[in-house]
Amino acid sequence: MQFSNRFIGIVAVIGAIAIVYGTFGFRAIPGQQFGSAFFPRITAGCLALVGVAMACGSPSGPWITLPDWMRSHRALRAAALPLGGITWVLLAPYLGFILATGLLILALVLVTGGRLLAGLGVAVGLSLLLHVIFSVLLRIPLPFGLVEGWFS
Repeated sequence: MQFSNRFIGIVAVIGAIAIVYGTFGFRAIPGQQFGSAFFPRITAGCLALVGVAMACGSPSGPWITLPDWMRSHRALRAAALPLGGITWVLLAPYLGFILATGLLILALVLVTGGRLLAGLGVAVGLSLLLHVIFSVLLRIPLPFGLVEGWFS
């Protein structure tokens, strides 16, 4: 599927506005110079700039073009990432960040044709690394869910 640059730019600007709107409810983190809304707003600003640049570019072709592969099994692979993200958002409060992230990474590795053993290694390693980065280094509170007893 192909989208025109103008369409992608408009969607990017709308997404940037949604990100900034979503950060108004973020709370301040005691002892830190920048609050938890700082990095999402920087990302939203960059996204808005790129979106405006894409939307103001020269128009070329139709807004959306559907290729033949959308009717095949490859459509599942294309839909795996957004569906996985939605599933992660719904399951993370119950399963916890580490377990939900590990399952998401493992599922994406398997859907894209990876091996189970390699996928398990990548899923465990990345989920623990992401937990250390966000929870320990950046002090972002992450849901523990089922694994809460393991770390207390």
